[in-house]
Amino acid sequence: MKLKIRKAKFGDINTLVKLTKTPEFIFPGGSDFAKKYLKDFIQRGIFFVAEENKKVAGFVSAQITLGKELWIDMLVVDKKERRRGIGTKLVKKIIKIARNRKMKMVFLDAPLFNKNTIHFYKKLGLKKEKKFVWFTKEF
Repeated sequence: MKLKIRKAKFGDINTLVKLTKTPEFIFPGGSDFAKKYLKDFIQRGIFFVAEENKKVAGFVSAQITLGKELWIDMLVVDKKERRRGIGTKLVKKIIKIARNRKMKMVFLDAPLFNKNTIHFYKKLGLKKEKKFVWFTKEF
């Protein structure tokens, strides 16, 4: 069956939470916080899922910043479904939206420990930022 990219629905939440259980995503407050966070993106952000045979295989969430940029918050593809072009289709959907809305740029952050992720984004034409670095404080 053909892969379909569609808008996320509240009924997808439990599957989406399961997909985020990877080392790249840490939600303070666990699954309950993740549900609230994802519901908020479905309601107010840009949120698409990749679906095949009525099963969600991945998703991308994004939002528009005040500076007319599109920030990709999360891109997740089920580990069993990777290397099939799903992530590429999801990112290209976001890039198309950004171009159609005349955004200045698309940006995201990626974990340095995941070399495959960094290679994936470079392959799609995204460039590693050299001017900025993320700072955090964990509690």
